[in-house]
Parts: sequence; structure tokens; C-alpha cells
Amino acid sequence: MKLYITRHSKTLWNTLAINQGHLDSPLTEEGIELALSLRKYKIKFDKVFSSDLYRAYHSARLIVGDEVEIEKTPLLREIDVGMWSGKSLERIRREHRKSIDTYFKEPEKFRNPSGEDLYDLMERVDRFFNECIFYKDYKNVLIVTHGVTLCAILDYIEKVPMEKFWSNGKRRNSQYNLVECRGNRLKIIKKAPKSKNRNYSL
Repeated sequence: MKLYITRHSKTLWNTLAINQGHLDSPLTEEGIELALSLRKYKIKFDKVFSSDLYRAYHSARLIVGDEVEIEKTPLLREIDVGMWSGKSLERIRREHRKSIDTYFKEPEKFRNPSGEDLYDLMERVDRFFNECIFYKDYKNVLIVTHGVTLCAILDYIEKVPMEKFWSNGKRRNSQYNLVECRGNRLKIIKKAPKSKNRNYSL
């Protein structure tokens, strides 16, 4: 089984460097074009999973068109950043300096009383693979998710310790990460380029 995993396409809040979390903002014109550009690979997907947040679902629909059913799941949602949602990283650094520093520099110690921590996110990723992917008979699977969740997926596959959570960084919008799955074994074949945008919570 081949898994084509991508971050949703570019949104309005991506361009403004505003944290989305479980909030949503629409795809930009450039974002729509980026998602449509993935059709050039002409991959026939026999299964499509998407986060149930609209920016991911819209991206998935643009990639596969109207002919393929898309299964939406909250397991692929972006991390819930709680009170940081709808705020710029600059504002968060002013208002929550200590917690944002912990988030990036000591992720294993980060706790979010108003949302999820990174352990919660990793647990969701584990549930997704165990419930939706392992031991299934799919051939080509499209998975559309989010920046931090994609980082968590790559960490999960590579068994990266929480202390080094950010080592995989955030990948660019609408580019494929290719993973091979056999039974319950996962192997990364190709990673998309890292994003130049340093706001990891979008």
C-alpha cells in the first residue's frame, strides 16, 4: 500500500501567519491552484482520508475531483492550540512567552490546559493508523492533514522521541510525502520539502 500524505493547501491565515488550530480559514487562489496541480500525477486513489476541517477537505476535493468518496475524520485534525487559535505567533510570544518557548524548545514538557498537548496529538495519529490503515487492502491512499499533524505522522513512522518532536519540521502545502505500508509496518519513501514559514502551529 502506498500512502500519499499531504498538508492542506495554502489558506488565508497561512499567508497572514495566524494560528488556525481547529479554527478554519478559506484556501487562497494560490492554494486552490496548488491543490489542483497535484492532479498532474494522475494517481488513481482507491481510498481518500481527510481531516474534517474544511481547509483539508476542500484541498482533498480539489485533488481527487468529485468522483472519489472522501472519508473525513477528526483524527487527522490539526493540533488544538486552544487559546492560541486565531492569534499570530508574534502575539502569542508576547502574551504566552513561557508556554510557547516550552512548546518549541521542550515539547515533552508542554501542556495545554485549553487544548491538546503533543502527546494527545501523537495518540490521535496512532489511532488513525491502527483504525484506518494497518492491514487494509488499499493500493493508493490519499491522506490530507495539517502542518503539525503531518510532523507528528513522520515522527510516528520514524519513532522520533518527543524531545525531538520538531526535527521533522513543517512541510510545504500541497506536496506529497510518500509512505509504504505493509501490514502494520511503515516506511518513508519520500518527504516533501520543509516549509519556509516558521509558524509551526498553522
